[in-house]
Amino acid sequence: MDVQRLEHRGLAVVAAIARTGSVRQAAAALGLAPSAVTTALADLEDLLGQALFERSPQGMRPTAAGERAIAHARGQRQALERLISELEDLQGLRRGHVAVAAIEAMADGFLPDAIAAYRARHPGVGFSVEILPAEEVARAVADDTAEVGLAFNPPPRADIHIVAQRDEPLCALVAPSHPLAAEASVRLRQCLRYPLALPDRRSGVRPLLEAYVAGGSEPLVPALESSSFAVLIAYARSGQAVAFQIGPGVARAVADGALVAIPLADPPLFRGRLAVLTRRQRNISVAAAEFAALLGDRLLTG
Repeated sequence: MDVQRLEHRGLAVVAAIARTGSVRQAAAALGLAPSAVTTALADLEDLLGQALFERSPQGMRPTAAGERAIAHARGQRQALERLISELEDLQGLRRGHVAVAAIEAMADGFLPDAIAAYRARHPGVGFSVEILPAEEVARAVADDTAEVGLAFNPPPRADIHIVAQRDEPLCALVAPSHPLAAEASVRLRQCLRYPLALPDRRSGVRPLLEAYVAGGSEPLVPALESSSFAVLIAYARSGQAVAFQIGPGVARAVADGALVAIPLADPPLFRGRLAVLTRRQRNISVAAAEFAALLGDRLLTG
């Protein structure tokens, strides 16, 4: 038995199963047949003498031994990525790839502009961007699905390093024809008099709003709830509701005159944080580290 080949193939399968939660999805991610993934996992478990995953209705869950194998697989991948990046630096090629997870608010200008600025200096570096709710951005960075994250009000995690952050107050978003559109600032209780378009609880915005109204007599009752800010903003543009978002997420719509962004005057709603994230104790690639630093600089100076 070729132990080295078995270990390499088996660890790739383990990492894919851990990332996707199922044999079938892991097979699709690796471009293999599900039977090949099952065989590779079984061979590695035989080699190690321990089961690495438990099957449950919720999917494949790693055992204690599996957690160790996953950590080893990720360490190997990171070491290879680091070696490739360092060798490319020595050759001056500056090729590579940066995986980014970001909230939807960053997709309309801030993030694409930062990628364009980076690639103007390093055209050999490619990017992949996954748009996720704030909580899932932090999770993607923590489990190494993404090297760099960009999130609003991310939940605190011991395994996440905040590269840079800034206070980013929430705004109420209304159509120019809405009764609140002429206000210089508003309080949340004024907005509660009108139908609301709210993100779901995985976003960084919804928990901030709910924490503020907790215990009060006026709960948040959405006329429309969605995981998509594009849907919420489109509904607000129709004049039917008040939506909420941070300024960078609607800058273009406001500039076009399609929306009015009104700062919320309630002090607690100024405590939201827009943050650049990486995983603590992970040596990310040189390209990813430089891009995280660029995001941090633009965040703090923008």
